[in-house]
Amino acid sequence: MTLPRAGMTPVGCGPAAVVCADRTGAVGYDRSGGRVLWSSTVEAGMLPVGDGGRLWSVDSDGSVRARDARSGDTVWRSSDPVPGAQSVALPLPGLLLVTGADGTLHGYDAAGGRRLWSSTALGTSFRIQGMPSAGFLIVTLLGDPARLAKGALRFVALDSATGRQRWSLDAQDLYAPPDGSRLYALGADLALTAVDGQNATALWSRPTGLPSGTVYTGFYQGSLSLRQGVVTCLPLTATTATNGKVMTAAFDTEGARLWTGSRTGVITGCADAGTVVVTGGPQDASALDLRTGRTAWTWPSPHGAATVWGAVGGSFLITAPTAADGITVQSLTSAAGTPQWHQTFARQPGAPQVLAQDSALLVGYGTTLTAYHLSAG
Repeated sequence: MTLPRAGMTPVGCGPAAVVCADRTGAVGYDRSGGRVLWSSTVEAGMLPVGDGGRLWSVDSDGSVRARDARSGDTVWRSSDPVPGAQSVALPLPGLLLVTGADGTLHGYDAAGGRRLWSSTALGTSFRIQGMPSAGFLIVTLLGDPARLAKGALRFVALDSATGRQRWSLDAQDLYAPPDGSRLYALGADLALTAVDGQNATALWSRPTGLPSGTVYTGFYQGSLSLRQGVVTCLPLTATTATNGKVMTAAFDTEGARLWTGSRTGVITGCADAGTVVVTGGPQDASALDLRTGRTAWTWPSPHGAATVWGAVGGSFLITAPTAADGITVQSLTSAAGTPQWHQTFARQPGAPQVLAQDSALLVGYGTTLTAYHLSAG
């Protein structure tokens, strides 16, 4: 399929339609054959969001609009605009968020368009993650110089039904698993703490042995995750240590350290499947055994960074540059890193945009959109 403009991003894939968008417009395609179904202009200049069945965007007057992914028809348009809207997100099923110019979050019923609540102003620089099992939104405030000077970020929990603040805490990183009500935090001293999601009280805290004297505040942001019953700490940024190494670690769910390791360079994507976690790096993708930290396999990328996009069934999806400055999309088995299939694309403008959703893999590169059917097995 040919995209109207280079750099458009796949934002939704459902049984009947595929939707791609950028900050100036969106286009819907028939999933089975790639025929163009509809196109529209995004007036407010922000990237819409989709879920395969609908597309949500913001008009120039701040009104929120929902479109049917198959027909492009307007399903609803809000009657209470958000002047100066900055972004739109879908952090939880059924809950649409629009950010105001002052950092206020406005929650909408994604199905019907009714505004549910508006939060207090949270500032203009933050990151949102959903915690559906506890009914919370976890908001990471990124622009507080006073807290940054103390080696921490502020995390605020909002009730997803009312927008009211339930609690806040300061930490280097906070991870909210999609299931359960326990969170995991790295404190300013880099101790690992289990946190009760209902009230932010500490259930236990354990020293990690992670180095704190050679890194900057925010170094560990986004590094924590719970994978197959193992809490991993995999920093995504390059270190400022003189030896050029980034320390990694893993713990069980009671804080006992399982292993530590080190790596060089930025992690370019991370995903887990079975008993391994795969990270992309400057020259390869490597799989670590979650329980031992031992390298299970390595896939070399001689022409530049390998980016891990996700795991589907027993396979990992990776992109890497070619010798001619194009890209290769590669599928590797999780068990041994054995190549299953690949496709090479000639050089085009921009970086590849990838979405794996509803048993499909969508790759947007330049003005080309390619769709693959993925087996779940």
